[in-house]
Amino acid sequence: MRKASLPLILIVVAGIPFYASSASPEHYAGFSNAGPTGPAVDGFALALTSDAQPFYLGRPMIVTVELRNVSGRYQAGIFGSVNSAAYAFRIVNRITGNVVSANPDSPYGLTAGSKPKDGWPIPEGTSVYGRFRLDLLYKFQWPGVYSVQVIKGQPIAYNRRLNLRSNAITITIFP
Repeated sequence: MRKASLPLILIVVAGIPFYASSASPEHYAGFSNAGPTGPAVDGFALALTSDAQPFYLGRPMIVTVELRNVSGRYQAGIFGSVNSAAYAFRIVNRITGNVVSANPDSPYGLTAGSKPKDGWPIPEGTSVYGRFRLDLLYKFQWPGVYSVQVIKGQPIAYNRRLNLRSNAITITIFP
């Protein structure tokens, strides 16, 4: 059986080019949001938002991770590695306290075309975004109310890997 090749699409937003595979989370750039973030490190912070609520078991559960330039000046950075290893989420059922385990068999992760070594320009007031399908990365077995946070976000800025955390959000999952 032959695997179909996936087309790469060039996206240019705010003058910044990105390549996104149709099988990957969206990876794009744009103006920064004004919502909460985790702590800033070297002029960058991560913000986490959910794309739609409520979610349903067995259906896509998409969240957006924003790498925001909070330095007040020009920066250069790369959102992350070519797989989901650069980003890990902590997902906890708010009623039971149980942690949702990662799906080790998931082939799903962030994929993008080649990037310059020093990263893409991220001017003041702009961000780089990645969308992740939690339903493929984690093993949700029960409906409920969950707390979600990026506990390991490792974008690259000026050839160094940063260690960032996002703000926490609450999601609701129905059967």
